[in-house]
Formats: sequence, structure tokens, C-alpha cells
Amino acid sequence: MTERRPDTSPEVVFVGGVPGAGKSTVLRRLPATPGTTVLDPEQVTAALRARLGPAVPYRWLRPVVHAVQYLRVLGHLLAPRPDLRRLLVHDTATRPWLRHLEAQLARRCGWRTTLVLIETSRAEALAGQRARGRVLDPRRFDGHWERWLRLRAQLGADPVVPPQPPWDRVVLTTRVGAPDVLRSQPTALGA
Repeated sequence: MTERRPDTSPEVVFVGGVPGAGKSTVLRRLPATPGTTVLDPEQVTAALRARLGPAVPYRWLRPVVHAVQYLRVLGHLLAPRPDLRRLLVHDTATRPWLRHLEAQLARRCGWRTTLVLIETSRAEALAGQRARGRVLDPRRFDGHWERWLRLRAQLGADPVVPPQPPWDRVVLTTRVGAPDVLRSQPTALGA
């Protein structure tokens, strides 16, 4: 049985989906909200590009971007600002061990945990990658896609999934529905 966190606890929302599902686009377009922080690897990429210039291939930056992103998430979970009530974190969510490790750490630190998964077709995800100008190697994308299909099969078709350890909430949505889900108050995401 999942232990419920008090509604007064801060909430961390991991926004997942395959590469190209639209996670960064949705997070970038959300209006700034007091008490909410967005952590997206695109922010790290932009900062690195500003320092290193566009000549450095992304494949060289990727390990640094991912390491810095995980350190940022870790820092916010372990030592949040006093006014931080909601942390929105971009995460592919296709690596089960990492997804569960992040959620378990968050819960141990007193956070309520929500996983919002953005549904997309394979064709839409590939088009999303092309639109952002960064297409994954087909074998890497195949791995993400296969893990995504396994995750989806575990969750079923209902858009509001019963709490599943270590998650207090799991919500399935689309690119179109994701902004409304993410703008919702934490208690409105479903029980």
C-alpha cells in the first residue's frame, strides 16, 4: 500500500515520455508560477551552448547535460528553497530503475510524487525530434520506444492510474492535455 504524503508536502512531478513526445515544449510554455520550479535538460543545453558555442556537437554535450540535470534534481530534492512547493522535472521515464530511484529519493525527502506521462505515437515522436533539430540514433530510439511500450502495458488505458509505489499519482495525458494537467493544483491530478 502506498503511503500518502500530507497535502501540505511539496510535490515533485516527473514529466515523462519518449524523446520527441513534447516534454520540453510543454514545460517551456507553462506560465511562471510562484513556488514552482521547472528543471529541463534543455535549460542545461542552452547554458552550455551559450558558453561553448554551436560548434560542439550535441552528442559530446549529452553526457554532461544528463549529469548536470540529475545533479540539479538531486539538489532541489535534498535542499529545496523554503518557498518551493512544486518541482516539475523533465524525465524520459523509460528507464525503470532510474524512474523508481528518483521517486523513492523524493519520497524519503518528504515530497509527494507524481508521474505525468505524455502519450504520443511513434510517428509523432519522430516528427517531434525532427522539429527540435535533434534526432536520436534509431537504435537508441528503439530502446526508448520498447521500454515505453512495456511501461504503457503495465499501466493500462485509464488516464488516471491508481497510485503505484513509489508514486502517489500517475497520470496519462497527451501533448494537448499536458499543459492543463501540469497547471492543475496537485490535489486535482487524481488520487
